Amino acid sequence: FQMTLLAYCHISRITLQLRPFVLDLYQSHLREVSDPDHNESSAIPFKVGLHVRRGDACGHSKTGYEDVASKLDSIPQVSHLRKCYQTNVYLKALRKILKNLKKRKEEYQLVVYLATDHSSSLLKEIEEADPDLYASTTWMYLEYSRDLFDYLPKELDPLAYFIESPENPNKAVLGESAILDIHHLSHGIDAFVGHLGSRFGKLGWYQAISVRNGFVPFFTVDGHSACCDIDENCGKMAKDGAIVSMENCLGLFYPQIDEFRNNQTETDYWVDGIGATHRKLAAKAERVWRKNREDASASGIPNIWCTNLNANPATWDYYPNSGSSTKKKSRVDEESTIIHDDESSYFTSSKQCQVFIEKDIPTSLPELPLRNKTNGACDGYEGIFHIRFGDVGGASGTVFFQFMVGQLLWAEQHNYKPWVHMNGKSQVIYDDEVHGNPKEGAKFTMLDGMKIGWARHPEEPLGYTFPGVPFKRDDILQRKKFRVRGTGVWNHYFYPVSDFNPKDLNDKSCRNKPLVTMDYDHVLPGLHSHAPWVPHPWRYWMPDYIQKPETPMKSWLDDQRKRATKVVQKYIHFGPYLKQRALCAHPASASDEPSLGMHIRHGDKFPSRDRIELKKFFPYAKAFLEAHPKGTIYLATDSALVYKEIQETWDDVGARVYVQPAVQGLSSNDTAAFDLGVSKHRTNIEALTDILALSKCKYLLHGWSAMTEAVFFVNPKLMDHAVDLEMDYELGITEEVADEAKFAYFEYLLGGVKKNALIKKLKLKKKK
Repeated sequence: FQMTLLAYCHISRITLQLRPFVLDLYQSHLREVSDPDHNESSAIPFKVGLHVRRGDACGHSKTGYEDVASKLDSIPQVSHLRKCYQTNVYLKALRKILKNLKKRKEEYQLVVYLATDHSSSLLKEIEEADPDLYASTTWMYLEYSRDLFDYLPKELDPLAYFIESPENPNKAVLGESAILDIHHLSHGIDAFVGHLGSRFGKLGWYQAISVRNGFVPFFTVDGHSACCDIDENCGKMAKDGAIVSMENCLGLFYPQIDEFRNNQTETDYWVDGIGATHRKLAAKAERVWRKNREDASASGIPNIWCTNLNANPATWDYYPNSGSSTKKKSRVDEESTIIHDDESSYFTSSKQCQVFIEKDIPTSLPELPLRNKTNGACDGYEGIFHIRFGDVGGASGTVFFQFMVGQLLWAEQHNYKPWVHMNGKSQVIYDDEVHGNPKEGAKFTMLDGMKIGWARHPEEPLGYTFPGVPFKRDDILQRKKFRVRGTGVWNHYFYPVSDFNPKDLNDKSCRNKPLVTMDYDHVLPGLHSHAPWVPHPWRYWMPDYIQKPETPMKSWLDDQRKRATKVVQKYIHFGPYLKQRALCAHPASASDEPSLGMHIRHGDKFPSRDRIELKKFFPYAKAFLEAHPKGTIYLATDSALVYKEIQETWDDVGARVYVQPAVQGLSSNDTAAFDLGVSKHRTNIEALTDILALSKCKYLLHGWSAMTEAVFFVNPKLMDHAVDLEMDYELGITEEVADEAKFAYFEYLLGGVKKNALIKKLKLKKKK
């Protein structure tokens, strides 16, 4: 028990490591209350984390609190059933701790780390209720104004209003205080008193266990234990024997089965919580998983997490590199993939561009000629593959390119015609005000009943699964009226990926064919980490057959870029508005003079990737302009500080740097551009404009980013004219010499150094 719990808590603490400025903030709010007359300097401090939960936990009520702690079989802690407890309930636990400490030979003194939404008023309550305990204890708390916690508007129903509600004007500061309170609770390394029926309280307890590097005894007031989720009846879980392991205890081992997701109605949930049935199904799935792992181990197959023995192994014969459809296409159908665009209508004059940029960004779907229609969109195809989302946290480069390429390739591998109509699952790119337009949407009839299965790579016989062969969920496919809502996101920025149009009543070719779509698990981790055909912007966590650690980084990336380029050039075409905006952002890209693109990502990049300092870019920019005096530099960045510093310190070089005008999604700190509160539709427009403008450059300086990879997909020629300032070229040399190597390579690209001289300069042996 203890080792599994300890590992879990250490992972929790690693995830929540606070930056220095947050720790400084913690110290600035930290306050201590102690009575010198009662404190013995020789006493050993006994540190207790105390979490007192009130406010929205009990509908903002200030009366009617429970006077005794709840038992193990108490109700689930779902929103409207949660309880608050009188101060004496917590004091009773502290008195019990003191009583046990007095049995020891050493002298102890309580040091209580109090986390609550009303610290100062609660301390007064404690002093009045038990003056001796109050005086003999050192109280540590974080001082915040009580006004911050009085955020309930009088006109709103208190039972429906929570601290995270959009109407709460104090969310930012309350979020800050919550992070600091969790850190505060981590100091209670000797005991925890409070709520394990609260994810906040449980997280504070986990942090304390990690700091102590050992188990921290707890007293829970709400009847919830360590092995019980907040919306479960813990007594039922224990009686039914549904908890079969520590993994199940701590994480509720969720099986990937529809039965688990659909066995309970929403009404039941708000009465009974998630119910014992869910735990039993989870336990059943875990037993099967463990049996499979034991069988595999006995067979000599290595134990690997995320197993699915029922998945079919896949090979590159099954997932062809070309990604071509098995369908024999007619001349008409070939033409249906062609985009007709009048290039003569675009302009680059400063006056026209100024007027264009200053206009409000359009929010309605563009009225433009789509792909050539055919009266048989589904002829020769197995059906329609509906692309609904990327991952939850991905921005434009990730969702519109990485995940889109992965899903488009799956459609080709299985001869399904792709159709993109996205919903709000990909939160970062979905703007409800624009994309959720209730006047848009479509109703259409197709066959229902197809599911996408799972596959495994032959080099990983057990474990890492990704989207596989579609199969019939039932014996017979049923005709169904489908409905999609909103604009679908995609057509605001790109031409449709195919000629399928659900609103085209004249096309009957799809009515008797199935509609199939991926579940979120297929996308993440399936496509994101496991599928061998999906491009990846850097080596984050993924199996070795994806990472190919023996392959040099640039070769690894270029192989994926070449595969993705074919897909992007076939399916992903920017709409006229973005083409015009990119031209206005960098008019010089329309001339014959070469240009240098620089993508400088700061914002939220650290700590998962290196934040490349601006000073590293300057020698390259200077060398470029020396080689091309009439050339221009296009800067794409998420940081308002980067362009400001360039203008202030780069002198003549800075005067040749272009940026997209009127950009709002610029961060001045570590906040991601898409978290700044700017319209998500606008941040999509701004990011995609930068991608297109960068793709028009002859040279590119960059670090690791899905946005940079999108640039390569759009213009593959840049693969041989780019320098990755973040990448280790695996030369086996120091960083200083590596930087020299990169710059020498850039000089070679510019024509200033010949290849033989480049090799000699780096003192490297010429390799085949």
